Formats: sequence, C-alpha cells, structure tokens
Amino acid sequence: MRNLLTKAGLIGSVSVAFGSMWWSQQKTESGPVTSNATPNSAHASSASLYELKLVQVLFRHGARTPLRSIPEVMEAQWVPTLLEAPPHTHINYVVTDLEGGPQPPAPLEDNYRRNILSGGTFPGQLTKVGMQQLYELGERLRKTYIEETPFLSPTFIPTEVYVRSTNIVRTIESARCLIAGLFQQKQKDIVSILTTEAESEILYPNYQGCKLLKVLLSPRWAEVSTLPGIAADLQSILSALGIEAHQHVDFILIRDDMVAREVTLRLCDPCDFLLSLTTGFQSRGSYYRDLPQPAHLLAAQCVAATKQVFGDLKD
Repeated sequence: MRNLLTKAGLIGSVSVAFGSMWWSQQKTESGPVTSNATPNSAHASSASLYELKLVQVLFRHGARTPLRSIPEVMEAQWVPTLLEAPPHTHINYVVTDLEGGPQPPAPLEDNYRRNILSGGTFPGQLTKVGMQQLYELGERLRKTYIEETPFLSPTFIPTEVYVRSTNIVRTIESARCLIAGLFQQKQKDIVSILTTEAESEILYPNYQGCKLLKVLLSPRWAEVSTLPGIAADLQSILSALGIEAHQHVDFILIRDDMVAREVTLRLCDPCDFLLSLTTGFQSRGSYYRDLPQPAHLLAAQCVAATKQVFGDLKD
C-alpha cells in the first residue's frame, strides 16, 4: 500500500457508485473569526480554518460497447475504430495487484472475450467516446485540485496519487484516461493502477466472493419480468421488435443495448431506429412512480422509450 504521503485516491470505475468524497483537517494555528466580519469575509475566514488533506474520487467507467446485442434485431456495427484511444489519453502505466505484483487473472474480462459483436469488437469495451468522457472528468479535477486549489502537483507523482481499479479492461482504461486528463500526460514516474483477484473484489456486487449475495438477488431478478404490468409491457416490446420468447430478453438487456448505441453511435448510425427508443426515458417516468424501486424504474424507462416510437414503426 502507498505510504502516508499519498494525498489523493482515485478508485476507478466502481459498478454502483459515482461521486466524490473529501475530508478536511482543521488547522490548529488559525485565529478566531471576529464578530464584526461581513458574511462573505466570515465565510472566507471560516474556510481558512481548514486545510484539505485527502481527496477520494469514485467513478464509473465511460461509455462502452454493449454486453450483449439484442437478438433478432438490426445489429449495430461495433467496428474496431470505435475503440481507438485518442492520442491525448495515452500515459505510461502498469497494472499490478494490490501489493505491486503481477496483474491477477481477469475471469470477467475473459468471459467478455468469448464473444464478438457484429463489427468485430468484444462486448463491454471502453469506446473512444468513453475515453474522452473520463479524460474530461480528469480535466475537471485538474481545474479544482491543481489550478484553483494547489492541492496536487501539476505533474503526476506516485507519492501523491493512489489509483485502484477493478480488474476489467474498460475500468482500467477509464482510470488511465482520467489520469491523462488530470495531469495532461505529464508524469515523473510510471502510473501504477492497482487491482485485485476476482474472488476478493469489493468494488462491485461480487457473486464469486459472496455466495449469499447470489442466493438473495438471483430470484429477485428472475421475478422482475413476471410482475403485473411489467410482464405485459415487456411482451409488447418483444413483439414490436420481433423477438421470440425463447431468446430470454429482459429490460436490462434492451436498455444496455439502447444506451450503448445512443451514446457511442448517435453520429455514426443516425438511421438506426433503436436510437429513438432512448428519447422518451423522461417523458413517461411517472408511469411506475408508485411502484417499488429499482426494477420498475428500469422497466418504466424502457417502456417510455419504446411506446413513444412503436406506433410510428407499425405505420
């Protein structure tokens, strides 16, 4: 693990969290705020009582290729050029285990690479759009913690930054792009991106590491598509798309494919009718407002999107 000189932690691409947290430690030598200070000066004086000591940033990966394509529906062409890394996202980095040893095996990534999407790329891969998203996030952090507040050095220094990622290519590449944006590709040493074995990973719901989690959640996911209302809506979507029941397509697969196409391919394939499915995500969000979350919310998003355009498709 890094020594106590490390000031910033970048925990890359967790599956369920997006946000940032930071702590401040009060300065002991600062004097009291005078009672006749104006509101603005009082705020400034209060802020000066504290010294920023540590920043932790948790972020998800950027836009990616879908995990699966919707069967029996016009497939998007996920060609290799969509995954080419922009030159400004390149840095000198190495992936290690938590102790600095060789990168552990990556069974989740191996599973993705057993399949190839139409166009020739693997499922679940960070796209050029996703790389740019994380680069720009790094630039935002640079503005806050280097330019506006001189917390970090403008050049990457290993003793200042600790980078941790899940052992999946898209999350590792997301961490790389964020570091490139944060330090503008300036580094005094190799960037180490630390990860761990799949069995001990805690940055996503880990069925391998916690068998009870799988026992508790698997039946819930299976029940989602059988709930009253949702089952009918799902069937209407499958019928409109011409998907047979034996394909076992659910809202999660439909939404994953739609979002991947909309974010990455909006300029590449504007005629693809599935792009229009995402335009109604907010228009009918109240459809399931009184129903339990989160499964019904996911269903509501897909139903809102598809019902908005199915009439036109039938015509």
